[in-house]
Amino acid sequence: MTTFRVWAPEAGEVVLDLEGREVPMESAERGWWTAAVPEAGAGTEYAFRVDGSDPLPDPRSPSQPDGPNGRSRLVD
Repeated sequence: MTTFRVWAPEAGEVVLDLEGREVPMESAERGWWTAAVPEAGAGTEYAFRVDGSDPLPDPRSPSQPDGPNGRSRLVD
């Protein structure tokens, strides 16, 4: 199970874009948003959509195979 987290304190909605599949994220304390995805593992590419934005990379991701503005990739 992978739990995705992103800090977006001013957002009204955050969606995890998981290889084209949209997963709604839940608001947590102090501006954090989370989503647990059992099938996500190493190699999975993802991005975040904040209030209907274009896909945004994970600012804490250690893997950005398509550069700093591309999708993030989970690593083991």
